[in-house]
Order: sequence, then C-alpha cells, then structure tokens
Amino acid sequence: MRVLDVLKPALANIHAMATSAIAALPQVLLGLLVFGIFLRVARWGREWTHRAVGQAGKREEAALVIGQLSYGALIVGGMATAAAVMGVGLGRVLAGIGVSGVVVGFAFKDILENYLAGILLMLARPFVTGDAIKTGDYEGRVLAISTRSTTIDTGDGQLVVIPNAKIYSQPLINLSSLGIRRSILPLHIELTKDLDETRHTLEAIVGQNPLVLQDPGPELLATALDATGVNVELRFWSRAHDAATAKGQLVEEIRRQLFAPIPSPP
Repeated sequence: MRVLDVLKPALANIHAMATSAIAALPQVLLGLLVFGIFLRVARWGREWTHRAVGQAGKREEAALVIGQLSYGALIVGGMATAAAVMGVGLGRVLAGIGVSGVVVGFAFKDILENYLAGILLMLARPFVTGDAIKTGDYEGRVLAISTRSTTIDTGDGQLVVIPNAKIYSQPLINLSSLGIRRSILPLHIELTKDLDETRHTLEAIVGQNPLVLQDPGPELLATALDATGVNVELRFWSRAHDAATAKGQLVEEIRRQLFAPIPSPP
C-alpha cells in the first residue's frame, strides 16, 4: 500500500475543513465586526449612563454601579448577536456562556467576589468618600471607592488599597457617620495629688479647648485604684475630623499643667 493512499483520507478531511473555514470566513469577520461595534457602544453607554445618572442628582456610587451593569449587559448582548451572525444557534451560545461562566468563576473567583462586594457596598452605602473608617487592622479616610477595591489614607503618608470582599466580610466601623466622635484619654493620678483639684483642672482644660464639644459634655470617670494612684478616663466629644487634633492638644495641655516636672532647688 502506497503512502499516498494512507494519507488520502486525512488530506481529504483537511481540504474539507479548509474549504469550510474559507466559506465561513465572511460570517466570522462580520460577527467580529458586530461584536466590536457592541464593545464600542458598551463603553460609550457606560460613560453616558454614568454622566446622566450623576446629572440627575444621584450619588456617585449608584451612577458607577448602573454604568457597570449597562456595560455588562451590552457585552453579553454583543456576544449573542455576534454568535448569531456567525451562524451559531442561540442554544449553543447559552450553553457556551454557561460553561464559560463556570470556568471563569473558578479562575477569577477573587476578582468576582470583589466586584460583587463592591456593588453591594455601593448600594448599601455604609460609607462614602471622605468618611473615616476602621476595618480589620486599617483605619483612615476613604479616598476612592471602585467596584474592585477601596482606597484609604491612613494619615501617616500611606495609601492602603483594600479588596472590597475583605471589607464586606468583616466588621466595619464608620467613624464619621454621625459627624461627631468620642475619644477616651486614660490618665493616672498619683495619690499625692488632690483628686478634686485635679478634676477641676481637667474640666477647665477641656472646657477651654475650642475643638471639644460641650454637648455632649466631657466626662471624667475613675476606673481603677492601686497603691500608686487612681486610674481615670477623660471622655470627650469632638467633630469626627477634629478628634486626633483635639486629643493631641489635650495631652499637651494636661502634661503642662498637671505633670510638668518640678524644678529642683538651687
């Protein structure tokens, strides 16, 4: 048996496949063109939707979510239309999308979790840009919120990008939601000091600080007693964005008036 006779069926199959590919090439190119048009329209639609929702007075997060959803819907519609133009049946397209969805879901699990968590955070709106939040080991002011992550300024020259899934799955403290914040300053008063006089001094220091709110008013509570003195907590309220500054000023003034070193005699 000659080699040509052995290869003849294979060559015939290759020729048939090439003929079919050439015949389908115009449909494939047209389908790719249709998908490219949908892709361009989806990008334009996302920008237009984002701008239109923003101009309608809706919050920035809602505009971003609606824009992303419209983009995704147009992309899926473009894929289905392009497949139909290429001659692929709708049932096969849906089946392919289902299988692809499972594969993509496993391959990009973390990305999809962050994306969905970002949408839920934007809809629930537990915080907005500019709020001071604490989540996990991080505390700072929110600079940006996207569908994938949230960026905060920790106040010490560092920017932290936190995946939205991590924020959504653990406790979140919004330090700015009420506009005011209570701070606690622990102090140790030695037994040699007069407690009533010390209380009056602390009340005067707090009352003279313009950053400390008088309603709700400050409190001074004794928390423990030991052989060396009394442990107390000075609790006061301030505007959320003034909390750190107010606490620093009080520490400095209390140190100056109550804990300044006694000069030694000449």
